[in-house]
Amino acid sequence: MFLLQMNGQPASSLLLAFVNANILDMEAVKAMTVVCTSCKSEDAAVARCADCANFLCPNCNQAHQVMRCFENHHVRTLEELKESALLIPIHKPVTCHLHPAETVRFYCLTCEIPACSECVAEHKKAEHSYERVTEADTGVREELRSLVEKARQRIDESDEAISSVNNSLSDLESNFESARSLIEENYQVCIFIKLISHDYLTMIILLSA
Repeated sequence: MFLLQMNGQPASSLLLAFVNANILDMEAVKAMTVVCTSCKSEDAAVARCADCANFLCPNCNQAHQVMRCFENHHVRTLEELKESALLIPIHKPVTCHLHPAETVRFYCLTCEIPACSECVAEHKKAEHSYERVTEADTGVREELRSLVEKARQRIDESDEAISSVNNSLSDLESNFESARSLIEENYQVCIFIKLISHDYLTMIILLSA
């Protein structure tokens, strides 16, 4: 099974790095400090291609509109990104940790890990089934929602159990205090009875004499 790690780091660190990169890119878009990452001009960017994951200067943006190799690419202006209702409308493609030049496009349903085309070729087994990430997305999201809901239910059950234990402890402390008070009261009664008995016996002895 492939281990979802990168440079010895767990997948969670890898995914967090992509999320942080998206956030930083969006902050740069809002501040209008983005330069073109598609060419070497370092001119100010005016748009971004979601498929290339590059910011585009006016020339590169124009090339995306007319060149066949960029046909069906999704290009949005920086103003459109700034006005998006999404919190982070920018998403960098996730590259494979085993094949850095490849983009993750598949998901192994058997191993429950993402994979690139080279991973699929190397890892292909008759008993393993694959889907494109876009196709597996819905099922994985539903599974995650189900797991989150179950986790919330467990949290609620744990909270109820903790509350019940706290109530039991409170009752136990209350019962302990009541028992201690009753013991002290009975002890004082016993002392009183002992004193009375002693005085009574003394009186009987004196009367007998």
